[in-house]
Amino acid sequence: MLHLVVAASSTFLAVGGSHHTVPRAAARMQFSMPKLPNPFGGNEDEQSPSAPPTVGGFVAPPRAERPEFKLELPALPNPFAQELKLSPLDVRFTDVDGDVVTLRPNGGSAVDFYVGNDLRLEKARMVENGGTLEITGKVKKSTPLSMIGFNLEEITTEGVTPRDPADVERAMGLVPY
Repeated sequence: MLHLVVAASSTFLAVGGSHHTVPRAAARMQFSMPKLPNPFGGNEDEQSPSAPPTVGGFVAPPRAERPEFKLELPALPNPFAQELKLSPLDVRFTDVDGDVVTLRPNGGSAVDFYVGNDLRLEKARMVENGGTLEITGKVKKSTPLSMIGFNLEEITTEGVTPRDPADVERAMGLVPY
């Protein structure tokens, strides 16, 4: 009686009580692509990172440089924008960044904070911190439901440092405490 037992390293042949070890034959198939000449020249074995990639012996053609494309819309004037008209109580100064800042009292200890002609914070609180005015107020953020009046509000603090230290005292004169 003949039995074949397959093991990890060899095949055992058992014939009538005696065991013989026979090395197994490994069938290994290898396939390699034929070596074609490089149509662009150069040595294919020494491929640098800047060289075009090779796939199956073929070299990809070099890519053309694409020009950078920037689309900038012209700055159109806002037909609804109006120049901020100063009232006698307003404090206007230029900060260290070169922005024109206007602070307008808005009842009690609140101020309206303008940068240029844009209202940034309305009914905000203001404190002085080492020559910097810290203005804290609510900013309305639009949502897809803004058309029906649903807006989000976020509390934010902006720091403004006037170029002239005397402007800090004038601004703090707008709030009683």
